Amino acid sequence: MDGTKIRLVNWIPPFSDPIFKRKFLWSLIAVVLAGIVHTGGVIVLIDRFPNPVRPSDLILDAIDRNLMWVQVSNIVIVTQVALTFYGLSRVRYQHGPRLIFLLAMMYVIRGVTIILTPLAQTAPPELSFGDQSIISKYMFQGMFFSGHTGSAFIQAAMMPSRRLRQVQYGLSIVQVTALLLSHSHYSIDIWGGLFVAYFLLNFNFMRLVPPSLRRAKWAPWYSDEIINNYSPQSIPEQVTV
Repeated sequence: MDGTKIRLVNWIPPFSDPIFKRKFLWSLIAVVLAGIVHTGGVIVLIDRFPNPVRPSDLILDAIDRNLMWVQVSNIVIVTQVALTFYGLSRVRYQHGPRLIFLLAMMYVIRGVTIILTPLAQTAPPELSFGDQSIISKYMFQGMFFSGHTGSAFIQAAMMPSRRLRQVQYGLSIVQVTALLLSHSHYSIDIWGGLFVAYFLLNFNFMRLVPPSLRRAKWAPWYSDEIINNYSPQSIPEQVTV
């Protein structure tokens, strides 16, 4: 019985921990920023580029569109999110706020790139998602880069164990395949999503904040691994004169 209670409690984020609570709140602020930037990008895209270019694609032009893979993509999304919650719960959601922060930063970048590279949709979203005018008009606008791809690989990289990472990477490959076979994204969108995910996972966000905040464990950009890899020149120490 006690073991069951422990397992159930592990599914609940440790909001009683003040450091975790502050990290989580800051990550939510990043989510709000991402929502504003990405929504703004979609609005500009619709207003300024009503007839964007639909380029040729070496891969998509060679394969027929199969709508069955849209459902496969949706199943992969749900499965990956469930595995992410499971993996994070095993370490008491220690990396949860940082994962949320990275995903938010990804959509901040995407909100800009969809304007810089205004590509027409590979196919009208109504064919994939039915007659849902609001969803079709706002949620599925902008092609470059693929948020599905970026989020899939970011979630995979944040898993706390090798086995979970392997499973998540496998699902990410299925996601990429489904996006291509369903013609949901151009192949360049997939490549872009991969590179943005790699950039976000390896970029040192601490260099963008004042030195006094680089060691703030309540900040969502904080990482013990990055701190441990800092050289003395990377973080100026206070010198007593």
